[in-house]
Amino acid sequence: MSNLNINEQKIIKDFLAIPIPQYVFDYSDEKFDLLDSYEIAFTFANDLLRGNSINPSKSPWGDGKSVIFDVEYIQLLTNIKNEKLSEDISTYCNLFLSVLNVFKSHLEPSQQSDQSGDG
Repeated sequence: MSNLNINEQKIIKDFLAIPIPQYVFDYSDEKFDLLDSYEIAFTFANDLLRGNSINPSKSPWGDGKSVIFDVEYIQLLTNIKNEKLSEDISTYCNLFLSVLNVFKSHLEPSQQSDQSGDG
């Protein structure tokens, strides 16, 4: 069971409410699909609001991993944000990076040491 503080709740609710920029729908490279990553984060955000912890080894696709905790994914979001493609994209990336920090604070106890030091 995970207890969110007021700030964490706000970050998650803001993340769930933010419009998804078209760039997220369009971007996909050999390793990351931004829309798939959003869907993973959306699932985790709703899980936390329901009082559940996050298992980063779980993916909605059942493949045994969630790439949103990958250091390279975090770097990709940071790079996209720094490219300043648009205000919407920068805001989206900032909020996604913030929600990732909330997720890391609410990992299942057996997963916390595996994710420490990322981001």
